[in-house]
Amino acid sequence: MSTTAPKHLSAYLYESRSVILEMLEQRGFQVDKYKNFTSAEMNLLASEIKTHTPEPIVSTNFDSKEHIEVHYLLDKNSPTAKTIDTLVNSVISKRDESLNDFDHTLVIITKSKCSQSVNDSLSYLYKETGTYVQIFSIRTLMFNVTKHTLVPPHTRLEPSIFETHLKNEYHIKSPDQLPHIMDNDPVAKFIGLRPGDICKITRPSLSAGQHQVYRHCVSSTLG
Repeated sequence: MSTTAPKHLSAYLYESRSVILEMLEQRGFQVDKYKNFTSAEMNLLASEIKTHTPEPIVSTNFDSKEHIEVHYLLDKNSPTAKTIDTLVNSVISKRDESLNDFDHTLVIITKSKCSQSVNDSLSYLYKETGTYVQIFSIRTLMFNVTKHTLVPPHTRLEPSIFETHLKNEYHIKSPDQLPHIMDNDPVAKFIGLRPGDICKITRPSLSAGQHQVYRHCVSSTLG
């Protein structure tokens, strides 16, 4: 009976790198300068993690006024709420003041899944710091979930779509009356949906060719 040997950290880093960059591009960020990476660079990154914090992936979309950073927390133990809080405040302290009025997202890559208490603390951090934090286990970034044949296209929409289109079409008073999608849904999380966002899902239709449905993103945490 044969078994598959566990991957070395550098292999996870190498395989996930392209997916992370695709994720950022799908959110509208420019990441060309990070694309020409090699397996040797991922080996170096794996060794750096053991001794000091590796450089993050950073990009700013000036058109949509959004800023994103991807940081690695790949210690043996799962990060605690305190560890996440420390990282968030460190990132904020180094942030250029010219980006203060931008929407900020901090993506944290971990070695294993975080506890529910850590995930619940993210809502509090968002309210306190204005930085939206997403945590991905590196094993969940081995493939781009939006490219799966059974996953229809999901599109994050501008908030104004509710007033200009959906409110009258569906005869509803608030976005919360739309069907919900959780912010920890794999596709919602990948495209960067935040609680309060509206998502368009385009499904195939035998009669119309395409059928569009809308979902209101809600928080999966207790905060």
